Amino acid sequence: MPGDEDVVLDLLAGAASWLRGRGIEQWPERFPMESVRDQIAGEKRCWWAIPRWRRSW
Repeated sequence: MPGDEDVVLDLLAGAASWLRGRGIEQWPERFPMESVRDQIAGEKRCWWAIPRWRRSW
């Protein structure tokens, strides 16, 4: 949800650190805030595009 960017960024940073600890350099140390905001906004747009009767979650 919009406003949860810091939570998402912390989660991604933790996952990136876990990967680096295992020798996997797949993600940056910290993703850019704008990228996360855009993806959260995109999820919101996608969510409302799905008819209510099709949402099984």
